[in-house]
Amino acid sequence: AMATEARPVWKALWIVPNQNQIDALTAFAYNVGGAAAAGSSVVRYLNEGRFEDAADSFALWTGATSPRPSPREISKGWVPKVFE
Repeated sequence: AMATEARPVWKALWIVPNQNQIDALTAFAYNVGGAAAAGSSVVRYLNEGRFEDAADSFALWTGATSPRPSPREISKGWVPKVFE
């Protein structure tokens, strides 16, 4: 199930992800759907080498309620581990 959902993401990536990125993207694709993940700003920013913007974009998919924390608050301490 997870591998099936992640397949569209791998086809959309132009970069070679590290293991932390693979783990994050696989979970992301599983939770939002492979097609949605593949067309997301997360993947677009990764392909552009904009790793911090990619990490911030995960926050757009949280379903958090208002008042919504900023993407930086959600990913604080997480960016270096996943997108170094």
